[in-house]
Amino acid sequence: MSPETAAVFAAIIGVMLVLAKIIDRLIFKKKDSGSSAPCMGLVKETREMVKTLHAIHGDDEILSKVRDMHAAHARTDEDGTPLWYVPRSLQHTLDSVATAVRDLHETARKTCRVQEQILAQLKNGKR
Repeated sequence: MSPETAAVFAAIIGVMLVLAKIIDRLIFKKKDSGSSAPCMGLVKETREMVKTLHAIHGDDEILSKVRDMHAAHARTDEDGTPLWYVPRSLQHTLDSVATAVRDLHETARKTCRVQEQILAQLKNGKR
């Protein structure tokens, strides 16, 4: 994985963590207060978290990562399918391969059982 990709994933994870914390606080405050009105303290905390993120990662760096992420999602193959999208045909092929591997495994187990029975008969002197 390239450093740029890792940085984009780190930025996405950071945003997801911030959103998870915001949602958690909203649910917690809503349960405590019994009202559905947004809490001004939560808005202030959210602004502080965003300011902290901007202080850690400069605005130019964040903007660069967002542009890189957009460019990665905008890439398509010759058919116009986005590269990050798993085509249905590939998924169908992977499912077929998985089924074939399961069938092969079951056949190998049955073959092993038959060979064990043959060995047991040979040890007992039966043919």
